[in-house]
Amino acid sequence: MASTEYDLNPVSRITTGAIGPAGQRVFYLQARQESTLVTLIVEKMQMQSLANGLEQFLLELAQQYPDLPEAAGDYASGPNHVLPTSGLARLRGGGGSV
Repeated sequence: MASTEYDLNPVSRITTGAIGPAGQRVFYLQARQESTLVTLIVEKMQMQSLANGLEQFLLELAQQYPDLPEAAGDYASGPNHVLPTSGLARLRGGGGSV
C-alpha cells in the first residue's frame, strides 16, 4: 500500500465518529487544517485506545498545570461535534485515507 503524508501542523480540529448500524459500523478519525480535511478509517480498538490515551494525557496535563483554565464552549453540540464525510468514509477500506 502506498504511503501518503499530510502536514496539518497546526491542526485546527480533530474529531472521530462512526457511520452505519451497530455491528457494521465504520469508525473514522478526521483532522482539519484550514481547507484541508483528512479522514482515516480506523478500527474500533484503535478508537478506544486513542480515547484512553487522550484521557490519560488530559489528566497528566491537569496535574502538571493545575491553574490551566478549562476549555470554553459546548463541545457536545453544534459545529464542533462531528464533521460530515459526504459518504466517503463508506467507500474506503480499513487503514485508508480519504
